Amino acid sequence: MSEIVGKVRGSRQLAVYSVARAEHLERLALRNENGNSQVLLYGSEYYDWDSAKQKELPAYRKGLAFAVFAIILGDPRSVEINEPANLPALPRAIALVSAIRTSNYLLAWSGSRSRTRIVCYALENVHPRSSALRKWNALTGGKLPPGPFAWLVLRLVRLVLSQIDRIAFGSPESMELYGAIATRRGLPRQHRLILELPNDCNCSADTPEKPQMIFVGQFSERKGLPILLETWEQIRLKAPGQFKYVLIGIGSLEKQATLWAEDRSDVSIYVDPARSVIHRELRRSKVLYLLSQSTDHWQEQIGLPISEGLAHDCFIVATSGTGLASWLRLNHQLVVPEDIAPADLADQVINKMTAEWVGEPLYSLPNMHSREAANEWLHAPHSNSTTNIFDGKVEASFEEKS
Repeated sequence: MSEIVGKVRGSRQLAVYSVARAEHLERLALRNENGNSQVLLYGSEYYDWDSAKQKELPAYRKGLAFAVFAIILGDPRSVEINEPANLPALPRAIALVSAIRTSNYLLAWSGSRSRTRIVCYALENVHPRSSALRKWNALTGGKLPPGPFAWLVLRLVRLVLSQIDRIAFGSPESMELYGAIATRRGLPRQHRLILELPNDCNCSADTPEKPQMIFVGQFSERKGLPILLETWEQIRLKAPGQFKYVLIGIGSLEKQATLWAEDRSDVSIYVDPARSVIHRELRRSKVLYLLSQSTDHWQEQIGLPISEGLAHDCFIVATSGTGLASWLRLNHQLVVPEDIAPADLADQVINKMTAEWVGEPLYSLPNMHSREAANEWLHAPHSNSTTNIFDGKVEASFEEKS
C-alpha cells in the first residue's frame, strides 16, 4: 500500500477514470515507455480488462477518496478526468474538479506547488439532457416529471466543463455537442479536434486459405449482431465456400452467436479471448464489421473494433452512426444505413471483395495513435506544444481555438 501511495504522489500526470478498459492499459504502457510518469486510478473494470497486464503497470483500482487525497497530497501537473457528458462518471468528475480547484487555491500562496491543470478527452455524442430524461424515467417509472432533474444535470455538466483547462475532442460530433452544451463562455479556450485514428499495429499472423471476415465486440443488439449474422448467412448463400467468418466477443447474445457458429464449419467463435488471439485474428482478416444500431439514448462514438480493424489493414463495413463515418467514406470504406437489408449489404460486400482493394488497404494511417497525440497535448507543459500524428514529431505550431 505504501508503495502505491508513493508512486501516486510522485506522479506528475494522473488519469482518474470511473471505468477502465484494456486500451487504457496499452496507452499507459506506451506513455511510461516514452518517459512520461503517468498513473491510472480507476473505479471499476470493463469486460475486456487485462489483469495480467495491469499488474505490470501503475494502474490501481481505488475509490474516489483515494484519488482526492492523491491530488491534494501529491504534486500532479495535470489530472485527466472523465468527460462531463459521461453521466455515470459525473459525480466523480464533480468531486475531482472540486478537489483540484480547492487544492490550487489553498496552496497557491505558498509557491511550493505548481497549479494542477484539469484535462479531458471527449467522445460523447448524446446530449446529457436526453440521457438524464431516460435515467429519471427509469428510476421513477415515469411517474414524476423529469424536467427539474434534467435541468440540474445539464447545469452540473456545464459546471464541470467550465472548470476544464484543456480538452481534446476525438470526433466532430463530440465537439459539436459540447459547443451546444457550453454556456455563453463557450468551450475551454484550450481545445482541439484530434480525430481518433490508430496507427498501424506491428503484429503478424499467418494468412488463411480463404479471405476472412471478422466481428469483434459485444454480442448485443446495439452492436448489430443480429443483422451481422443475417448478412453473413446471405453471403454464405450467394458466395458459398469463398470466405471464412470469425466472431470474437462477449455479451447478452453470446448464446445466439455460439449456436449460429456451431452449425457452420466455416465459422469460428472466440468468447472473451486473450488480446493475443484478437490481434492474430484481426491480422488474418480482410473485412471487419461493426453494424451499430443507434437508440434514443445511445449512438456509437467511434467504435474501438473499427479502430483496431484499421490498425490491422482491414476493410471496414460500418453503419453511419459512428463518429468516423465521414472519414471512412472519404477513404473508400463501406458505410451503410443502419436499416439496410442484410441481402443488400451482402451484395455490396461481395462486390467489394472482388474489387482492387483486396490486396492493399485504401487508407493511410498516422505514425502515432491519435489518442496518444491527444495525451501529448493534454499533458504538455504548454498548450502550443503539440504532436503531428502523421510524422510523430512534436511541434510548437498549434494555435488555440477561441
